[in-house]
Amino acid sequence: MQIAVSGTHFIGKSTLIEDFVEKHSNYSYEMEPYYQLQNQGIEEFSEELTLECALRQLDYSIELLNSKKKLDNIIFDRCPIDFIAYAMYIADRRQINLTDTVFSERFPEIKASLIEFNCFCTDYKRASY
Repeated sequence: MQIAVSGTHFIGKSTLIEDFVEKHSNYSYEMEPYYQLQNQGIEEFSEELTLECALRQLDYSIELLNSKKKLDNIIFDRCPIDFIAYAMYIADRRQINLTDTVFSERFPEIKASLIEFNCFCTDYKRASY
C-alpha cells in the first residue's frame, strides 16, 4: 500500500510518518518535495511561498508518485493535494484567478497521479497504527 500524509505546517506529519515507519519497518519514507529538491541542490526557495515555487514542488510530487507507482509500502510526506492548497492560498492572497494559471493545466496529471491512493486526513496527535 502507498500512503500520502497531507496537512499544514508543524502539525506532526513527519513525526507521524517516522513513528509509523519505526513500527512498520517494511515501509520506506519519502520526504516532502521541498526538502528533496533542496537536498539535491536543485532548488533554493525564498522565504515567501510563490506560485512558481508551489508549481515546482507540485511537479516534483507528481513525478515522485508516478516513479514509485509500481512499488509497495511507501509513505509520502505530502502529495499533490498539498500544493493545490498552497496555490489556492497564494491565489487568494494575490487575487489571482487560479484557472488562468499553469496550475489548472496540471489538474489531469494530478488526478492521474492520485488515482491509486486512498487519501485520508486524521488528527495526527491521536493516530494509532
